[in-house]
Amino acid sequence: MTLREAVKDLPCLRATEDVDDPLVPVKFFALASGWTWYILEYDGEDECFGYVDGLEFEAGYIWLPELEELKWCGVPRIEVDVYWTPTRLSVIKEQRG
Repeated sequence: MTLREAVKDLPCLRATEDVDDPLVPVKFFALASGWTWYILEYDGEDECFGYVDGLEFEAGYIWLPELEELKWCGVPRIEVDVYWTPTRLSVIKEQRG
């Protein structure tokens, strides 16, 4: 499954900004770095909104073309977690410790 296939049915940008504890339906990850992207919204073209868990855990806009171009020997470095169960943001934050 591609990154774009994973996000195609997400709510549009800013659709969840007034939701106290949104459901996180999509998760991307990079095995090599241990970074994770929790995706909440998608503009239908190139931009998503969600949380990245890398050096810090922070909210922000995610540019899909940037993630898609990260490859090693032609293999995508950012993958869709196809086993991800949609989870509330509060649970994700709690599990981080």
